[in-house]
This record gives sequence, structure tokens and C-alpha cells, in this order.
Amino acid sequence: MIASLSIAFVAIVLIGVATPRQASHWLGRHIASRRRRDIRFAGFALLLLSLAIIPGDAERARAIVTWIGGIGMEGLAVALVLALHPGARRSKRHP
Repeated sequence: MIASLSIAFVAIVLIGVATPRQASHWLGRHIASRRRRDIRFAGFALLLLSLAIIPGDAERARAIVTWIGGIGMEGLAVALVLALHPGARRSKRHP
């Protein structure tokens, strides 16, 4: 389960960084839309992989509910980090 949630965290980070504003802040340069789309696709593929590797024993239903709750908390953490880093507060206007 920890491996699944770890992969899900990486997936959410990739999806978040694939936005134009976050890509320029975190990677330091503008990224082409095709590259951002590829990063988003990789994020969603990893999210699907993390769902696929959930243990398949008798507690599968509980594991899926835990996974859903886990990605919710991970998504909140990633959103806060992406929104509150120092570069996010910089103004786009130059004096």
C-alpha cells in the first residue's frame, strides 16, 4: 500500500507541475504545451498504475478507500506546496 501511495504522490506532483504557471516557477523556464501534455499523461499513467498495484487480498475494498483518501491528502499537500512556494508570490509585472 505504501508503494501505491508513493507512486500516486509522484503522479500528483507531475500533474501539478504540468500547468504552465507551475512549470515556469519550478523548472525555471517555459515548457512547450506538448511537453506539458506528456508530463500530464505520465502523471495520469502513474496514477492508474498506483491504483492497479493495490493489494488484491480480502481487504481490497478497504485498500481502495484508503487509496482514495490518501490521494486526497497528497493532492492537498501538493497544492499547498505549489501555491505557497516563494516563486508563486512574485508579480509578473516588471518595473
